[in-house]
Amino acid sequence: MLTTATVTEASAGFITLPPNFFQRGSLLVIDFLAAISNRVTGPDTFTINIKLGNVTAFTTGAITLTTTAHTNIPLKGKIELSCQTVGSGTKAALMGIAVLTGQMIQQGGTAGADSATLSNTIIMPNTAPAVGTGFDSTVANTLDFQTAQSVSNAANGFRLDEYRVVSWGNSAV
Repeated sequence: MLTTATVTEASAGFITLPPNFFQRGSLLVIDFLAAISNRVTGPDTFTINIKLGNVTAFTTGAITLTTTAHTNIPLKGKIELSCQTVGSGTKAALMGIAVLTGQMIQQGGTAGADSATLSNTIIMPNTAPAVGTGFDSTVANTLDFQTAQSVSNAANGFRLDEYRVVSWGNSAV
């Protein structure tokens, strides 16, 4: 697991959204299944970033992991991004929310051991809704799903197993 969101795979698999794809009020929904590994000596955090080109258009912020060690246990997530503005330069912006379910996560606060029989569901970011960093929606943009963990350790990991991206109300003009 990397402590910075560094591209480690070939970009050939990235989704490229055409120029003028985003429309004001439209949605981009990302559903995913992943596996998380975390060390017992934490607490550690991880962050999910959705990038358009080189811009982080959405971030979950730091997600707190429990102090219970895990190896590749399931995490299910949905990220909904609504287009607030469109335009060139940095005028386009998305506002998003992520709903995550997994035994190894908690909403925030002081991390503790998790329950062996229950999963937690959290909503991130744990702040008032706000638009992300602006990007240029008039050019083609690659869509990238990146994660970073607060501590680089052999016991920490994030494996994206499956994902799908669904567009509602977006179209190339």
